[in-house]
Amino acid sequence: MFDIHVRGLRTVLDALPGSTGRVIYVSSTGVYAQDTGEWVDEESVCEPARAGGRACLFGERILFAHVRGRDAVVLRLAGLYGEGRVPSMADVIAGRPIAGSPDAYLNLIHVEDAARTIVTAAALGPVAGRTYNVSDGRSLTRGEYVALVARRLRLPPPVFEGGSGLGKRVRNDRAIHELGLRPKRPSLRFDILRT
Repeated sequence: MFDIHVRGLRTVLDALPGSTGRVIYVSSTGVYAQDTGEWVDEESVCEPARAGGRACLFGERILFAHVRGRDAVVLRLAGLYGEGRVPSMADVIAGRPIAGSPDAYLNLIHVEDAARTIVTAAALGPVAGRTYNVSDGRSLTRGEYVALVARRLRLPPPVFEGGSGLGKRVRNDRAIHELGLRPKRPSLRFDILRT
């Protein structure tokens, strides 16, 4: 992760020709380590607990410190889901226990909504060093999520084992107001239950 998000990003930034337009860095809501169920936004403290979140945060800092960061946009994506990408589905099908707490929050965004947000950010007028949380804004717990997946598959929900903490809930207000984020898949609750 560090090689990609830090060394790799620095190498790419240094190699970009002068004619390159806006740089958009796809980061992660993993930069937030809050774990008591609180809401976070782009102004919240970032002290990532996991290596991936630390690598993304270092990448953000490298970008904004680089000459190419003047007009850059950072998009902190929540967990992605979509066709062929349903987190924990293999565990539900196999009946394996799910690691973590069923009470911890999940923050998600459909891959198509994430892609639309990236395209929109590329077409923005002049901006300076902006960061946006990209999520559907409708946090649900891991327990609710796994129950939805199991119901859709017509299988019993597996048990949870281990894990503590409540995670965080990610606000997407800035992306809504400044990027016009209007998810076409506004919540996995509805999307996963569609036939």
